[in-house]
Amino acid sequence: MKRAYLELHPVPKVAWLFVTSFLLSYSGPYCPAATRNKESPETAARALPAGTRQSPETSVRVVKIFELLNDPKRYKTGGNLALEFERKYWNYGAASEQQQKEKEGHIFLFLWKSRKPLTDVIARFEYRQIGSRDEIFVQELKYPEAHGTIRSTFFVTGRAYENYGPVSAWRFSIVRSGSVLAQKRSFIW
Repeated sequence: MKRAYLELHPVPKVAWLFVTSFLLSYSGPYCPAATRNKESPETAARALPAGTRQSPETSVRVVKIFELLNDPKRYKTGGNLALEFERKYWNYGAASEQQQKEKEGHIFLFLWKSRKPLTDVIARFEYRQIGSRDEIFVQELKYPEAHGTIRSTFFVTGRAYENYGPVSAWRFSIVRSGSVLAQKRSFIW
């Protein structure tokens, strides 16, 4: 009786594809591939900025990341009113062509939260640009007191943008006393 049921109702090919892809990608505790995919201590140490250590602090987290390429040659708005407004917002106050040229570039805005009051916190933005290859540039904002939602804005504009182009990889870290409280980075970093 069951054999007839299986012959009448075969398993769809999509289900077989799902099951086989799951089995091939499984890296549980009994899979030999699970030991190969673990990150080595040297790789984990390279992920942090030089001279810092990872802190178990959980009261600080990066909430939102906003990135805008403010360059009309490379980034077209396509008639989207919201994108046109963004560009006008960041270019506000630039009357001459020279002033507009100085505001062209990459703008990064990070929103991060601190549940408890912190003192002497540094928001560090490290980045590489297309033309800089392996050279890493660093921008830092110092916060003597940080509590609640904080907005950190970093500009890669003007000569830096003209010489090296847009940002290709970045890492944003919240640092206090040499330890990293929170960190987000781009896929390429």
